[in-house]
Amino acid sequence: MLAFCFLAVMVFGTALAIGTKIYRIPVQQAYTIRESSEIRGYAEQKVLKNGIHVPVRGGPDTQYYTEVSFGTPPQMFKLAIHTGLRSLLIPSVSCISPACAGRRTYNSSASSTYEPIRHDSGSQNFKVRLSQDVLDIGLLQVQGQMFWEATSINSFFLEQFDGQLDLGYPIPGTLRELSPLYNMISQQLLAEPLFTLHLGSASCNGHLQLGGIDPSDYKGEISYVPLRQGSFWELDLTSINFANETLALENSYSALDSGSSFIRMPSIVAARLNLHIGARDGMDRQSVVDCEAIPSLPDLTIVFGEVSLRLRAEDYIIHTDTQCLSSFVGEDMTDSDGSSIWILGNILLRSWFSVYDVGREAVGFAEAA
Repeated sequence: MLAFCFLAVMVFGTALAIGTKIYRIPVQQAYTIRESSEIRGYAEQKVLKNGIHVPVRGGPDTQYYTEVSFGTPPQMFKLAIHTGLRSLLIPSVSCISPACAGRRTYNSSASSTYEPIRHDSGSQNFKVRLSQDVLDIGLLQVQGQMFWEATSINSFFLEQFDGQLDLGYPIPGTLRELSPLYNMISQQLLAEPLFTLHLGSASCNGHLQLGGIDPSDYKGEISYVPLRQGSFWELDLTSINFANETLALENSYSALDSGSSFIRMPSIVAARLNLHIGARDGMDRQSVVDCEAIPSLPDLTIVFGEVSLRLRAEDYIIHTDTQCLSSFVGEDMTDSDGSSIWILGNILLRSWFSVYDVGREAVGFAEAA
């Protein structure tokens, strides 16, 4: 595995154009302990469409990030990759919040391609203004990319990154040019209207691929699950199987978010699973598991209609420097119609190669190679 990881770094250490309008972007891991900004961000966008109740808790997290640039000449930023959101956020040079100190910030005055847009917004977590400039991701250049320039921001929202590269499902509507994916498709920059994630193992970096599917990234066939409503990368859940038991999930759906390490589910379900694996309460409301027990723990299978995704205990247990933690986190999230919302993070996406296909309005899964 170490040899393979070294080879992956050598091959994928720089962005590549591997075909006409197909781009491979290296992504790297960073381990953080942070409040769950991915849930806050998902909720703040979701609430524009309908009501949602989202409690928030903290915990250890693995984030994936890549380097991009804005403006002319280019201003470099390290952005966390999120599939659960669909707009860009970077700190402004005018930001005076402590969270912006020591970070790379965007200076519109230094860019000849900057275009101002008169639109300010904000929430309890940040205050922003809308801007527009050239965005470079690897060898791909997006013209007129809208993004939020943060003039005030809470410390947890950025953590150790400069901002967020959001790859949520692009929908028509107001300010749709905030979606990098929408702009890539509308500007005909991609061979196909899709991207893929191959996140590698817990100890190995991976890559984001824009515009095409690389057969060497997966084994077997890709199985597609249709999107729930075509608004986020959301999939209807059918059931979970654990320890030879099946739990049917009625009126439940999942949001795929590469910005989270955990599997967030209703508290009653998380408690049941954690009890079965012998998890005990630890610091910061985390569930601690005996590391030596991992080989004997059962698999978890998540079912979307006819598509089943299996996770082994070594996949769903998080290893820190000092202990092993369960990735089953109780978060009682409900939509306005009473639907129960699960968030499936990179615990799932590391084990399964994933395809985010706008043309199909579906997400595809295959065993990661």
